[in-house]
Amino acid sequence: MPKKDQNKPKRNLTAYMFYSQNRRGSIKSSEPNISFGDITKKIAAEWKKLNDSNKSKFQKMADKDKQRYLKEMESYVPPVDMEGGKKKKKKKKDPNAPKKGLSAFMFYSKERRSAVKAKNPNIAFGDVAKKIGAEWKQLKDSKKAKFIKLAKKDKERYVKEMANYKPPVVNTV
Repeated sequence: MPKKDQNKPKRNLTAYMFYSQNRRGSIKSSEPNISFGDITKKIAAEWKKLNDSNKSKFQKMADKDKQRYLKEMESYVPPVDMEGGKKKKKKKKDPNAPKKGLSAFMFYSKERRSAVKAKNPNIAFGDVAKKIGAEWKQLKDSKKAKFIKLAKKDKERYVKEMANYKPPVVNTV
């Protein structure tokens, strides 16, 4: 995750945010034991009932704050070592690349899934996985050995295929 730039201008607030700041203190002082969530609910309900003329005061504040933000952003230059707060795009996987080897648990899961599903026809997908996971934890090492052997064999296959795999050349121009 990229580091946050401390010098980047603070985002502008909306009219609702200004209203919320204005009301939060008075609600908290009149009801000291009220929770944060309940304060927020009260403010939201008040905001919905507020007519446009009462909202205009806060909209003017928001417009002014937006102008401040835009003006500050004009002169803002992000540091070279940062990407402007944007996430890096995930590298696309080559569909022709060898598939990774399955784990011993995945081999066990493939074998058991249909039986667990047949025994519990109305069970959700995630619950099937939970049941199989619980079975796997209870399984003795002697019974797991078969699946561990399959996993080792599949890993060897993957390593061999990766040794022969040549990824496509990506043009970076």
